Amino acid sequence: MLGSAALNDAAAQLFSFHPFRKPVKLALVLPLNSNSQEPARDCMDFYSGALMAIDAKKAEGVSVKLKVVDLSATSFTGDAFAQAIDGYDAVIGPFAAADLKKVLPQCRLAGVPLVSPLDQKAGEIAESEPLFFQVPTPHYIQAANLVESIPVEEGGRVTVFHSPEEEQFCTQVTKALEEFGIPYKKISYNVQRGRVITDSLKRAMKANENNYVIIASESEAFASDVVRNMSLVKKSCPGLSVYVSNKVRNFETIDADLLYKLGASLSTGYFVDYKDTATQNFILKYRALYHTEPSQYAFSGYDIFYFFISAINDLQGAFREFVPYYTLNLLQSNILFRRISDEGGYVNIRTRDVEYQNDFSIEVR
Repeated sequence: MLGSAALNDAAAQLFSFHPFRKPVKLALVLPLNSNSQEPARDCMDFYSGALMAIDAKKAEGVSVKLKVVDLSATSFTGDAFAQAIDGYDAVIGPFAAADLKKVLPQCRLAGVPLVSPLDQKAGEIAESEPLFFQVPTPHYIQAANLVESIPVEEGGRVTVFHSPEEEQFCTQVTKALEEFGIPYKKISYNVQRGRVITDSLKRAMKANENNYVIIASESEAFASDVVRNMSLVKKSCPGLSVYVSNKVRNFETIDADLLYKLGASLSTGYFVDYKDTATQNFILKYRALYHTEPSQYAFSGYDIFYFFISAINDLQGAFREFVPYYTLNLLQSNILFRRISDEGGYVNIRTRDVEYQNDFSIEVR
């Protein structure tokens, strides 16, 4: 098993596992373009990962029944699809929010949960749909988890750097700081001043204290400039710790070596730890089966199917009631759902904490 399933103490007192009750019945809906000479590659990768998860759960003794539906060759008018999924435990996919909205009325009619596997924009559907599951962790929760990872209990000060041209990520970060009751100060400057502001930034840090710096910007130019400046400040301020948006790791102009030298930390919804034994085994099996490397879609297919098969099988008829207490650490993601309101559905509130190490390795939690 990839990660240990866990119920918190209060839930565990109310619920006991009685696995292997009956086959877990899932439907996968994707625009596979099966009638085309070139089926959709990303969808096929996701499907391939899903099949591997089903195989892994079957090896554990769990029975799984899968219905695969090609969105591009299926009509969702009337109630034919609702009848076809009657008695199913969940429908997973499609990817895009617009396509999920096509499938949603049928799932609602059948009383079957609908799982959004990839699209951040689909999170808005969860606000009013009690049987909707949003797997991609919302950006505001990623920001909150980043803030929560800062060890402020060890003492020190928090400084938030942001660009005057953007507000969204900075607002998410400062809101989280305020909700956690963490004092902070904000520093904003125009990136054109980056080369002449280093001395004043050094003065803003306290050499004999812990300084937690959050680069609350997703602007490549600004974030790169702050990273460069912090690398210079670090020389005279050894207690400096830097926290960044997960988008920073994909910026082409940033000096990646500086992220390692700073020991930068980030919180992200998806990250593959290639040092992990389970990940290495998955890659070897995937290569053997499909004669290619697994893409992010393949990892997603595996993680999502592994989680839902495990949760549905373990929680049985109490799935909807107890899934907010059920968590798994998977190949590229961690999953724990929280219901957002009495009228709404569920969103994933877990992320992966990633820390760049001075020895040029990466620690993933």
